Amino acid sequence: MLKNVLNPIARLLFRLGLVAVLCAPLLWLGRATWLAVRLQANLTALADLPDTTTDQIDFDQVKRQIHEARADASDLQEQLAPLSPVTAQLGGVPNIGSSLVASAPLLDYIVNLTTAADELLTGFEPLVKVEVSTQPLSQSVYNTLLAAQPQIATAHEALARATLASEQIELESLPIEIRSKVEKVNSLLPLAQQGVAFLNAAPNLLGRDAPRTYLLLAQNSDELRPTGGFISGAGVVKVFRGKVLEVSIADSYQYDDFSKPYPYPPDPLRYYMQADYWVLRDSNWSPDFPSAARTAQSLFELTTNQHVDGVVAFTPTLLQFVLRAVGPVQIPNLAEPVSANNLFDYMHSAWSTAPGQKISKEWWLHRKDFMRDLGQALIAQVQGNPDRRTLVALAKALPPIIAGKHLLVYAEQPTLAASLKALHIDGSVAPTDGDYLFVVDTNIGWGKVNPFVKMAVSYQIDLSQPQAPQATLQLSYTHTIKTQVVCEHKAKYGDGSYAAETERCYWDYWRVLTPANTQLLESSVHPIAGQFLLTKQDDAGRVVQLSGENQTTEFAALMLLPTGATQTNSLRYQLPATVVKAERDLLTYQLKIQKQPGQQTVRYALSLNPPTGYHAIHLPAEWKLTSQGALTTTVVLDQDRVVKLVFQKD
Repeated sequence: MLKNVLNPIARLLFRLGLVAVLCAPLLWLGRATWLAVRLQANLTALADLPDTTTDQIDFDQVKRQIHEARADASDLQEQLAPLSPVTAQLGGVPNIGSSLVASAPLLDYIVNLTTAADELLTGFEPLVKVEVSTQPLSQSVYNTLLAAQPQIATAHEALARATLASEQIELESLPIEIRSKVEKVNSLLPLAQQGVAFLNAAPNLLGRDAPRTYLLLAQNSDELRPTGGFISGAGVVKVFRGKVLEVSIADSYQYDDFSKPYPYPPDPLRYYMQADYWVLRDSNWSPDFPSAARTAQSLFELTTNQHVDGVVAFTPTLLQFVLRAVGPVQIPNLAEPVSANNLFDYMHSAWSTAPGQKISKEWWLHRKDFMRDLGQALIAQVQGNPDRRTLVALAKALPPIIAGKHLLVYAEQPTLAASLKALHIDGSVAPTDGDYLFVVDTNIGWGKVNPFVKMAVSYQIDLSQPQAPQATLQLSYTHTIKTQVVCEHKAKYGDGSYAAETERCYWDYWRVLTPANTQLLESSVHPIAGQFLLTKQDDAGRVVQLSGENQTTEFAALMLLPTGATQTNSLRYQLPATVVKAERDLLTYQLKIQKQPGQQTVRYALSLNPPTGYHAIHLPAEWKLTSQGALTTTVVLDQDRVVKLVFQKD
């Protein structure tokens, strides 16, 4: 539970076992020696926690170790304070000089980090140690958050001081093996600070001062859309001081009210799907979830005259994680409980017509009733007096849920929005100042085909001329359904079975987001005959270059993939020179690959031609050098990934 609830803080502490090494030259006999030895022992024990299963962690022991580490670090800092002016001048001492200079600010770093962890553990102890809760889960969390506000505030201040201390550590003066550890610690500090800031604001999210209402979007990743899938269902959840006052979910088509002045949809949606109105179910056209959420919020409020304070979107995979944590749920009039293992079978069966029945208006109106039934059963199971095992299981599920983007949250309140962004829960398009690649697929063919479309990506980066880097991107798609069907670009329901919806061709409006100021050099995209499009107009297979979300460059085109077919689309483009950073005799290249919510795991084959006259240093083990001098690796994109390579002049 500890490493899931307080993961950013804990990970910072785990890497600080090196403190004993850095402080060793300063130790003298007596109390300072004893303090340092016990501090080292506690930090070493804490460093083993990442390799320990959550169920094996003894909370009382961990709390004692962190509390002792905090006290010992503070006491040791006081003991060594008289030496600080002296050690700051000893940088020239052979072998240990840099450690002597760094010891004082690093110890200050440790003091503040252990203070933050100790305060948070104290504040969240009632929730972490509960055996069986007497309250619904949302109220237990809210009450704990509210009571822990003093500890959260102290932790936030301690992390701010730790950040200041880190700025006093001259990393360049440290040995490389120590510097790399400190850099890893520093990279986690912003996340820890934002996490604690979120804990401070979270009671407002749960209705501290007034009831809060959030729009729910149930996305079907079988029909992939930019933020996770077609919005199959929508509803609201209303909370006040941690108590859930209302939850509803219904077919998204029920929110169509064409007496309202709906705006026109984005051009590709309007042209290819002949959509004259932008309605809630199509609101997630933008790959930037905050933008899509604001559109959904606006369209929902236009339809219902009901204001919402934020938007929560999820895919069925989230429900799988929750079912694994809380166990199977019983649905009324269903013989077998619904579990993580049979969830998709249940949803597909419930959506389909009954055996022997045909498509009818009655079927259409009730084909998604299962969302309401499943939602009610899950909420009752999660809220109903959760025990410690359930809380631990839910906490363990959070990191993969967030990393895999199975849950996206947008809050209207700016402070909450900033924290959600920093914690990577808001699903925003988030380029870095290096190279950036975000492939976004949008199913505009009405079929539920995406589980049967396998994708592979090849990305070749040419840095031979670092002032003019180029990239070649190949997107390969294979439709694994072998049944040959006529490609009809229209909404149809066949025999009313969900399986029939999967045996369709795939119309994909794909987009590639790259760094700002990227320029397309050439492309290869297959044309589509008008007989296979709703427009009845031929599509020439032309790539469009646009300004993308959040200062990116976007390339877009349409693909038609028949069943049993494989198709590859390729782009070659000029990257801005800024993707390569120069510092003295070093060149650094960093690439962020962003995962699309709802997309299956995709393998990216990366190949890089190094800068002419440079060679790679500190090459990660997963990279291989080919006989032609290129560097290659494979990245499995189940979450956002960042790769970094450093080159030194020959």
